[in-house]
Parts: sequence; C-alpha cells; structure tokens
Amino acid sequence: YNKKGKTTGIPTIVKEQDNNNIDIAANSRPSFRWIVLMIICFSMFCYSYCYDNPVALQSQLQSRYNLSNIQYNLLYSAYTF
Repeated sequence: YNKKGKTTGIPTIVKEQDNNNIDIAANSRPSFRWIVLMIICFSMFCYSYCYDNPVALQSQLQSRYNLSNIQYNLLYSAYTF
C-alpha cells in the first residue's frame, strides 16, 4: 500500500520489529534500476552469444577437424546439453 492506502502492485518488505511497510521501488533511485536492467540485458546477450557461437563457426570447425555434418551436429548437441 502507498501513503494514500491504495495498492501499488509492487512487492513490499515488512520489518518484523515495527511492522512498517517499505516500498522497494519507491526507495530505489531510477538510475540504479537502469543500471541493473542494463547489466541483466548485457548478461543475457553474452549468454546467447556464447551459446550460439559454435553455429557461426560451423564451416571453420568442420574444415579444421575434418568433421562431417553428422559429427558436427553430435558435437553441437553435446555442447548444448
């Protein structure tokens, strides 16, 4: 609940000792929320890049290690598992 008694839809933390509600979003600075959002977006991009990197290197890996399509796909399946 906000100061006017209406629900905000944002989770709150209740202190045990004095039962005061603390609104998490109201107490955080917008710049901090943007920084956290950018870190999460960057980490998701890095995860996708590392996960899909062998697909971009398929022809180089096949020519370097003399892999057939079946061997490469088995290798990629083991990597993604």
